[in-house]
Amino acid sequence: MLRDFIKTFIFLTGLALLFPGPASAYIDPGVGSLILQGLAATAISVLVFWRDLRNRIKAFFTGRAGRAEPEKAAPAESGSAPPHRNGR
Repeated sequence: MLRDFIKTFIFLTGLALLFPGPASAYIDPGVGSLILQGLAATAISVLVFWRDLRNRIKAFFTGRAGRAEPEKAAPAESGSAPPHRNGR
């Protein structure tokens, strides 16, 4: 009984997909700007990726170290911290 239902359902679904009706599709005006934003982000990401890759390869062959590590700030002394706003 259940198998007959599943077979009928699959058959009717396939039949409906073979003969689609007209689609009343609407594309929002903001979709164009969304597509442009995605293309711009992709282009910039690719450019940054290739620039970084080129710099890494160049650094490897020229013997330079990669990126320099940022300097660490010296820890502040406990007595030199400014007081809080409420005076404590």
